[in-house]
Amino acid sequence: MRYSYRWCSARKCRAPFFYALAVLTLFFGVLLLPRQSAQADSSYLSELTQRSREQDLASSKEWLRLLHYHSRVFGFGQRSLADDPAFFLHSDGATNPQAELEATLEAFLHVQESLEADEGAQCRFIARYSWLDEKLHFDTDRMPQHRCQRFDEFVEALQPKGVSLIFPSAYLGNPSSMFGHTLLRIDGASNEEGESLLSYAVSYAANTGADGGILFAVKGLAGGYAGVFSVEPYYQRVKAYSDIESRDIWEYRLSLNQAETLRLMEHLWELRQTNFDYYFFDENCSYHILS
Repeated sequence: MRYSYRWCSARKCRAPFFYALAVLTLFFGVLLLPRQSAQADSSYLSELTQRSREQDLASSKEWLRLLHYHSRVFGFGQRSLADDPAFFLHSDGATNPQAELEATLEAFLHVQESLEADEGAQCRFIARYSWLDEKLHFDTDRMPQHRCQRFDEFVEALQPKGVSLIFPSAYLGNPSSMFGHTLLRIDGASNEEGESLLSYAVSYAANTGADGGILFAVKGLAGGYAGVFSVEPYYQRVKAYSDIESRDIWEYRLSLNQAETLRLMEHLWELRQTNFDYYFFDENCSYHILS
């Protein structure tokens, strides 16, 4: 079999060669280019930041409580009791309320295309968004709002109508329950009188695993366990307290209106993945349920 080769001069080959090279460069450049997130409206961010400073929102009681800030020993600054870095949007957010607020505003404006709407800052920190919107009155033309579908489904499942404080009495058979336990009950709109067992319970407890004995005591006193919030059917808690442990259960209906109840649901949504260091004598179930 004969092979024939056709050669061309440098001038004749140069143009097709560079044309093909340009096409390949453009193709692979677009293919490999990382997806960039939409940039925040810098002028609107500056405007919101200035207005938040004028109102001193970072020092307000509501902002400090949403981030669980408390005064440090001897009153030198603030520090959040949340021990999970993912709860903050600024590297110094745990100790700097002002920096965290401004980072939060920037995150609300910064639409990251690679994330679903439910994973963006507006939905991840929905209580912060609602409160800041009340104070700063966000312009939806300059800050597009995202529908938080999973949060809507969460509220729809709980159907919150009111909130009750629940206190199961002490149970000496378990050292971690020797002072009793405190939780909240979300009373659903569909629950008739006497149907509280169909409601949901909000509890804060240490994730102790299978630890017991001296190790359990030492870690519980020294903050060696991560405390987390959980939501579960209320009847399961009642069964454990009354049927298994024979504990009395005291119920106190809280005077929260509908807006306050919804804000509680929003903040609970923010806390669903947040760890706190658990301390048996102070930062325990009652302490964090109160906060």
